[in-house]
Amino acid sequence: MKKILYIIPILFLFAIITNCKKKDLPEYPGSLIKHGLVNIVMPGSDINDPNMRMYAFSGNHQNDLSALPSGDWTYELWINVDPMALIGNKDALAGVYAGGACIGDRRHIFELYLINDDDPDADFAIKYGALHSGDDLQVASMQSDQATENLHFNEWIHVAICRSSSDNTTRFFINGKLIDSSTDNVWKQPANNDTFLDFNYMYRGSPMFFFKGGMDLVRLSTVCRYTQDFTPRREEPYLVDQNTLLQLNLDENLSSFSPPNDFDKIEIKGFYDYYIKVHKDNTWYHEPDEYLPLGDY
Repeated sequence: MKKILYIIPILFLFAIITNCKKKDLPEYPGSLIKHGLVNIVMPGSDINDPNMRMYAFSGNHQNDLSALPSGDWTYELWINVDPMALIGNKDALAGVYAGGACIGDRRHIFELYLINDDDPDADFAIKYGALHSGDDLQVASMQSDQATENLHFNEWIHVAICRSSSDNTTRFFINGKLIDSSTDNVWKQPANNDTFLDFNYMYRGSPMFFFKGGMDLVRLSTVCRYTQDFTPRREEPYLVDQNTLLQLNLDENLSSFSPPNDFDKIEIKGFYDYYIKVHKDNTWYHEPDEYLPLGDY
C-alpha cells in the first residue's frame, strides 16, 4: 500500500512536466506544401516540323552515345499520352507503315511507338521493334497488346527497355511489369550504327509521327537496370550514378544559347557531353501543388 502511495505522486508530477513540454512546442501555422511535378508537353503527333525534334546526338566524342555498350543498356522514361496522339497498326511490318506516335527511335537499331489494342478496356498499346540496318523494317518485335497491363490516355506510364549481357536477355517493362523478354542477339544495339537517339519522333528521310502528350524523366544507362518486376515512382527522380549516360529530368531547368535563338538547352545529368535542345514553342506543365495538413505526411 505504501508503494502505491509513493508511485501516485511521481506519476502526477511526470504528467505535469509532460503537459508543460507539449504546450511549449511551437505549432505549425498552416499546411505543408508538397510541390507538384513538372514535365514537358509535346506538340501534335501528326506534324512534321523539324523544330519540334528532341534528340541526343553522337559526334564520336568519348562520352556520347558511342559510350553505350552493345550488350548492356537501359532506355526508360515516363509518358502521358494525349487522346489526340496517333495510334498505329499493331500488325504493320515497321513503324513507318504503322503510323503510330513515336516514343523513341534510333534509326537502323530500334523504334518504340504507339499501336492499337483490341482490348475494349485499353486505349492503346506499345510496340518495340528491332530494325534491319538496310531498310528499317523490323526483324523482331515485342508489344504490349497481349499483356494484362492495359494502357489509357491521360495517365502516366513508365516504359523501360533493357538488356543484360550476363544472361543475354532483353526485357520490356511497362509500369514495372515484365511484358516480354528475349535471348535473341538481334536485340543488341551497335553503338556507332546511327548518330541520333530521337525522343519524340522517328526519322525516315524526314521527321514523322511526333509524340503528343507529356514526357518526363528520360534516362539512358550503360547497364541493365531491371531484371525482374519493380515499382517505378515518378515523384522520385532517378539517382545519378556512374552508369548514367544520359538523364533528362525535364523540369524546365533550361539555359539559352549564345547568342540566343529559338531553342534552349535542356539540363543533362550523367556523363553525356553533348547538348540537347528543345524549341521554345514546347510548353511545360506544372502539376498543382498539394497541401497537406500537419501530421498527414
